[in-house]
Amino acid sequence: MTEVSISSIAAMAAAWSLAGILLAAALHKYRDLDEFSTALAAYRLLPTWSIAIIARTLVLLETAIACTLFAPPSAPSAAIACAVLLITYTLAIVVNLARGRSSIDCGCGGEPTPISVWMVLRNALLVILAGVATLPVSRFELTTVLFAAATALTVWMLYALANQLLTNQGMFRERFGVGGG
Repeated sequence: MTEVSISSIAAMAAAWSLAGILLAAALHKYRDLDEFSTALAAYRLLPTWSIAIIARTLVLLETAIACTLFAPPSAPSAAIACAVLLITYTLAIVVNLARGRSSIDCGCGGEPTPISVWMVLRNALLVILAGVATLPVSRFELTTVLFAAATALTVWMLYALANQLLTNQGMFRERFGVGGG
């Protein structure tokens, strides 16, 4: 019987979950760079002249990190880069929440979603997931890969559900003026 390495499953599942999340976000941003640039500008943290360049750079960076997260040998380094990127995004959200600017679109990709404390918590969980992705992968066998893939798919679906709830909360708040966060 094949021995299953829990830490290897956890590391691969975390890396692959983050890769899927980053790829989906990058694809949404790439499809409408102008909308993403507008969301980025709304944070009021960057010089106006740099917005288009930084928007394109972030899409490329998310894509590169996602691709390297799929390969176990490079996943720990990519997970650290992912954590740094997520922390940067989170700081931008926190600064704007502190300024009282909770109605701006997060720029995460997909449906416009106002920033909120829930988004900060979501990103904190993703940073923890990136930490798990830095664990060493000691066994790369079919059983480990299958368990990791199933776990990553489950995490990705839960993330998509949580994002939809955040979007719905924002739409509800906009429409009815209640349900802050």
